[in-house]
Amino acid sequence: MRFFNRDPLAQMQSLRDQAERLGVQFLEGHAVKGTITKQMVLIVAETLNFHPNQLIEMIPDRRRAGRHAKAMEGLRKANLIGGRGPTFSDFEQYDREH
Repeated sequence: MRFFNRDPLAQMQSLRDQAERLGVQFLEGHAVKGTITKQMVLIVAETLNFHPNQLIEMIPDRRRAGRHAKAMEGLRKANLIGGRGPTFSDFEQYDREH
């Protein structure tokens, strides 16, 4: 006979996943608006027990191209990530010029 109807560890993991999603959505919203700060990232990272760099990688939602671009721009504006690196079109343009 089981004492618990549900697995308490699974329930705890479910709550942790839910908190992670909420924290990342909060940061993504601010990144898209351009109002994200390093302090916000540090507080959420500390709360969720993540390294800030790990959390920064999770912020841009790659499934939605428009929001991803805006979020990346917001992160660059806050100096949380570096500038845009060279793309294939940059290399093609360099080849045409030289």
